[in-house]
Amino acid sequence: GLNSLGWNISKPKASMYVWAPVPKGLPAYDWVAEVIDRAGVVFTPGTGFGAMGQGFFRVSLVRSVEVLKEVIERLREAGIRYEA
Repeated sequence: GLNSLGWNISKPKASMYVWAPVPKGLPAYDWVAEVIDRAGVVFTPGTGFGAMGQGFFRVSLVRSVEVLKEVIERLREAGIRYEA
C-alpha cells in the first residue's frame, strides 16, 4: 500500500513491522504528528527507538488487511505521499 503512495519498501520477511523513510527531510516526530492531524493515522516515529531512527517511521502490520487498506486510503485522501 505504501508503495502505491511513492515509497519503495520491500515486504518484510519475518517481521510484523515496516520501517519507512519520512518524506521531505522533516523530523520524524513532526511528520508523524502531521499524518495524525491530516489523516487520523498513527505511525511511530523512528526516534522512539533511538537516535538512528531519525528520518524514519515504523508501521505495525498487526491489524487486519481491511484496516491496513483503510489506512492507505486515508493517506491517499489526505494527499500524503513519499517524495524524496
